[in-house]
Amino acid sequence: MNDENNVLFENSKETEKEDNITQEKDLNNENRSAKETEEQQEKSAKENKSAGKVKKSHKKLKHGSMAAVFTVMFVAVLVLINVVATQIFERFPLSFDMTSSSSYSISDETIDYVKGLNADVKVTVFAEKDDFDAANSYTLQADEILQKYAQYNTKIKIEYVDLLTNPDVVSEYDDDLNAYDIVFETSAKGDDGKEYKRTSVVSPLDLVNFSSDVIASLSQSGMTIETMAAGNEINFLYTYSVQSPTYKNSQGEKKSYIESSNAEQAFTSALMVVTDSNPTKITFLTGRSEAASLNYYQTLMKANGYMVDSIDITTEDIPADTNIAVIAAPTVDYTDGEIRKVSDFLNNKGKLGKNVMYIESMYQPDTPKIDELLEEYGIKYEDYSMYDAEGTNVSNIYLKLNLSGEDYDSFIKDDSLAMFTTMYTKPIKLLFDEEDMKATKALLKTADTGFKADLETGEKISSGEQIAAAVGYKAVFNDDNTTSYSQVLALGSEYILYDAIMQGTQYLNSQWILSVTNHITGKTTTGITVEPSKIGGTLFDLTDAQISTFKWIFNLVIPAIVLIIGIVVWLRRKNR
Repeated sequence: MNDENNVLFENSKETEKEDNITQEKDLNNENRSAKETEEQQEKSAKENKSAGKVKKSHKKLKHGSMAAVFTVMFVAVLVLINVVATQIFERFPLSFDMTSSSSYSISDETIDYVKGLNADVKVTVFAEKDDFDAANSYTLQADEILQKYAQYNTKIKIEYVDLLTNPDVVSEYDDDLNAYDIVFETSAKGDDGKEYKRTSVVSPLDLVNFSSDVIASLSQSGMTIETMAAGNEINFLYTYSVQSPTYKNSQGEKKSYIESSNAEQAFTSALMVVTDSNPTKITFLTGRSEAASLNYYQTLMKANGYMVDSIDITTEDIPADTNIAVIAAPTVDYTDGEIRKVSDFLNNKGKLGKNVMYIESMYQPDTPKIDELLEEYGIKYEDYSMYDAEGTNVSNIYLKLNLSGEDYDSFIKDDSLAMFTTMYTKPIKLLFDEEDMKATKALLKTADTGFKADLETGEKISSGEQIAAAVGYKAVFNDDNTTSYSQVLALGSEYILYDAIMQGTQYLNSQWILSVTNHITGKTTTGITVEPSKIGGTLFDLTDAQISTFKWIFNLVIPAIVLIIGIVVWLRRKNR
């Protein structure tokens, strides 16, 4: 029993020991499992933490990269825009015409004409650009207009040359050039195949229109604006546009020496001359104390592409390339030699094809030698004063246009205007309608209610149509079955071409004389008639220094600032 109990006791101890071992193993297993779980959790936590960091890092990198890309793209676009803007500034200088009369702009007609030019035109200004612009308001306006011509047609190139530092450059030209002259030139080939230059020179005085009263006063003294300037034109222009711009007339009224700008007219005319393969030339015959200055008529002709010059008939011959010679009411009769010059010019060695415009004035004394030449062409001035209808005031005669047809009026742009005005007009008598190879035609007449009166008493002499302008012509048949003509255009008064009347928009005087001149010279018209403009107000113009400053700001400073801001933003986002 005891043995049995001992055995049971021993078995019980073994069982307890095994249980303890089992419990210890279970406990160890539990501890190991807990530890492994804890380690796994720590590992997972570390992995999650690492993954979060990676994800966050990727996110930062993604946003940072996108910011950098957008910054670079923005800077690139900005630089591109500014490069394009720079090219535009260089090609089209920035300026704003703030004048009420758009003095620094050009007309739509001129723009259309300039755009249509196909020839390469070189424009040389014989002065430094800054010096030319600073000379006075008229040279500044002229330069601005030149720039606009180049803007509208890339075939027009402008160059500035200082004559003081480049004196030899004038040897390239036939003309006598001075500082501040502007030369328009093209290249052309002659009949011999050789290339030659065609040039037209615009001087500083050509940029303005002086008062007709000033010109008339100088003319009575045997002087002109050009002789007054005496080769120092830019200083002369400065004096009468800046230092002493006004004067008082005999009535005590304040007047301007310079009435208006002529730059657009002068430049457009120069373009017409150098691009016209067969330019038309008008020569004014002076030297006999002419009563009519015809300042605006000259301006109008220049503006419509005519080459205009003058000679002293007492010492010079009429140039062979002249198409029409103008005799503007000489108060001294021509000599036999001077009449021969005009007659030989019209005869043109039997080929004809030449023209004369003769203008009569109430202020002229008798000119029998000139009268004899005119009568050869069927023209005779009557020593009366001409009136129309009930005109009782000799200074206010209105003439209704009687269009002649036959192309003398074919270039009139506005035929709704049928009213002329003139004053102190001598009636013209036509000596024949046709005679041998000669004929006459009235171009400008009053209505049949017109009449003529005694010059001194005003007593009415006779009634009926009165002729204020006429043409007489000779014809010759050529071997090629064509006909050539030489014509004499006769006007009854210098007031038909009086400056104030020619500029009056209510009258047809300006359009009519342009049309008649175009017809008798055979010149086709471009349809451009540029009116003078007065300088006033302010041109907001950027100088070269200002433009250079803006280039640096837009091309370097602003892109650099944007780049720096982009880098700062990128760094801040990266370090978050």
